[in-house]
Amino acid sequence: MSKRSFIYRSKKFIYIWCILIGLPFIFLFTDGFAFLNDKAYFAFNVIGTIVVVLLIFRFIDILPGIKRTGYYWKENGRTIIEYNGNTIPMDAVEEIFLTGKYSLTKGIILRIHNNGKKIELPSQMLRDNEDISDTAFYTLFQQLLAENPQLKQEKDIHGNLIDCWYKK
Repeated sequence: MSKRSFIYRSKKFIYIWCILIGLPFIFLFTDGFAFLNDKAYFAFNVIGTIVVVLLIFRFIDILPGIKRTGYYWKENGRTIIEYNGNTIPMDAVEEIFLTGKYSLTKGIILRIHNNGKKIELPSQMLRDNEDISDTAFYTLFQQLLAENPQLKQEKDIHGNLIDCWYKK
C-alpha cells in the first residue's frame, strides 16, 4: 500500500499561539476594565475571554506552524503512522476513538492507544458540508479497526453502543 497523507494540527503550536494571543489580551483586558464594579468587571472578563477563545479556535488554521502533514501505510500487514517526526507501527492497538465534529473549530480528533502510549491527532477544520466519513482520519480509523478484531465497541452509561469508540 502506498503512503496516504492526512492533515493534522500541531498541539504544541496550538498551545503556543493560545498563549501568545491570549495572555496579552487577558492582561490588557483585565487592566483596562479594572475601574468597573465587581459584577460588570466579571461580566466583561467572561465575555471577553469567550470571544478571544472563539476567535482563536475559529482562525487557528491560518496561523503558522499549526497545519502539519502526516502519513500512514501498511507494511507487513500492519499500519504504520508517521507524524511529527515519529514513525510508529500500530502493532498493539488497545483503544481507538474518533470524536464527532467539535463545535468551536468543526474538527475531529483521532485518539489511538498503542503499546501503552497515547496518540492524539486533532484535524484541521472540516468544511460545513464535509462529513467525518469523508476524512483521512476516518479511513485510518477503519483500517486500524479492521486490523484489530480484538477491539470491542464501547457502550455509554445507558448501554447504547458508541459509534466510533473501540477498546480492548
